[in-house]
Amino acid sequence: KRVTVYPVDKERWGYFLQEFMQAIFEISGRENPFELTYLQIDGKNEKSLNLKASFANKRFTMRKNNGSDENLKWSDLQNVMDTVYRAGFMEELAEPKKPSKNGRYLSAGDGLWYELGVAVVETTAKSKDLAKIEKLFSSF
Repeated sequence: KRVTVYPVDKERWGYFLQEFMQAIFEISGRENPFELTYLQIDGKNEKSLNLKASFANKRFTMRKNNGSDENLKWSDLQNVMDTVYRAGFMEELAEPKKPSKNGRYLSAGDGLWYELGVAVVETTAKSKDLAKIEKLFSSF
């Protein structure tokens, strides 16, 4: 007798499948591991936070201001991605080179720099995506 089984938590199952597919793309060389850089420039002070994740190795690391890599919990990656990619990214307003003027920027491994509030925008008038992104990166 044949029985059909469905996952109870469909959202969690969907995320697992996305991770699995991303690992396959990494191993096959079709895609690079996940990279995200947060850059904050305030006068002469510059702070950077580089995040990297390999789905093939299930390894999530952070590097602050060109220091050494620190391992993060793999489960934190989903929160980072959900927070950052909830905002709207406007590629046409992104800059192709690393910025030098005051501001907060994201680079998602595509070689472009997205300024928060300019090229990274709220998805709705009532969303608080940018504040959540800033809070996320200040927690590291």
